[in-house]
Amino acid sequence: MDSKSLRHSYAHSPGWHVPQPAATQPVTLTTPMPVTDDANITLTDLLKSFSMQYTSTAIAMPWEVARTLLQVQYLPKDNAEDVIEEESDDSSSEDDADDSYFADPDATPTLPTPPSPPRLKEKDKLPQTSPILPPTLSPLALLRNLSIHPNEGYSSLFKALLTSTIADSFSAFLQPTIHNLLSAIFLQSPHSSDLVLPITSHLLTGLILSPLDVVRTRLIVQSASPPPKHSSSEYEHYTGPLDALTRIPPSHSFTRTHLLIPTLLEHSLRPLLALTLPSLIASTFHLHPYGPHDTIIWGLVELASSCVGLLVTLPIETIRKRLQVQGDEGGKQLYTCVPTRPRPYVGVVDCLYRIIKEEQGYLSPPLLPPSKRSRKQRESWLNTTGVPQLYRGLKMRLIASVIVFVLGVVAGPEGEKDVGWAEL
Repeated sequence: MDSKSLRHSYAHSPGWHVPQPAATQPVTLTTPMPVTDDANITLTDLLKSFSMQYTSTAIAMPWEVARTLLQVQYLPKDNAEDVIEEESDDSSSEDDADDSYFADPDATPTLPTPPSPPRLKEKDKLPQTSPILPPTLSPLALLRNLSIHPNEGYSSLFKALLTSTIADSFSAFLQPTIHNLLSAIFLQSPHSSDLVLPITSHLLTGLILSPLDVVRTRLIVQSASPPPKHSSSEYEHYTGPLDALTRIPPSHSFTRTHLLIPTLLEHSLRPLLALTLPSLIASTFHLHPYGPHDTIIWGLVELASSCVGLLVTLPIETIRKRLQVQGDEGGKQLYTCVPTRPRPYVGVVDCLYRIIKEEQGYLSPPLLPPSKRSRKQRESWLNTTGVPQLYRGLKMRLIASVIVFVLGVVAGPEGEKDVGWAEL
């Protein structure tokens, strides 16, 4: 066989590559290196994807910082000190009851001492040396206070940016990977209408990335400046995500009940509501947004389902973030830039109960008596409870949902071809 037929044969055979002749390089037959080429392509794609993820996260990061700080911010009522003192008195009264059970009945009874006026214990008071921002209910006002604070600055608007980018990138990679793996194990199509696999994949992804989520929340809430040297042993402060990841207390592990329960609730309810509410709303109102010209109807259905889902998931998210930020009883507390509850919550139910009972939905000037406050504030039932505290950041989420709806309408059906599970 001559060289021409040999070249012709191998040039058209799979697995061989014939490079173009060059002045300094002879023509040789070489096999391709799919591993190296694929690795180079994958690395390039990963860098591009990470850069895009970093940019998009940076754009939204100030609003994420504002929402997180508003969710963990502690706005006590006027009698919140009495409530916290009663909480500690209940535990001490149980100890007194145990002591009296084993006391000598023949001993001379002593007259009970009159109770002291309720006041917050010294160890339960908010740290006066902490650079706490003034309380506010407005995200814009909070961002302004954060940017002009001498110990914070504009860089604080992008707290935990790298951690958020890494967590979001891992989530975008792990969720479909776990979903496809579960589909292969249970011999189901990845595009099946069964809800078990997508919900399970989101739940497992949330559990795996739970440590990063704890680090992200604590980095956002902590003060940008370290605590004073004389009180550094009382507070926790991290220099970065790696330092926070290695020094997170064992009580904040996702396997602990007080963090495991809200993690399970959030990462199971969120995909469940996102996948079921649109069809449920459409069937309830007898809508059939499946035609080529029903983009607006389907957008309205998704907008309504997003709003309803926020009413369910936002309180769980708020409770979870508060449990992530709190310190251990008698241990180090996080050096925060906003006021947080001086005593830790016991669990999900206790956190929900304490928020509703101890906090309020409006700002009360400390020097302004209740008689001179706004009548609307005093008469509103919601403002006298902590229910509004469970929905901090709701307006921002609703505005974002409306923007997504408008963009979807403007893009039209052509812009919805790539909409799938990644929408979650």
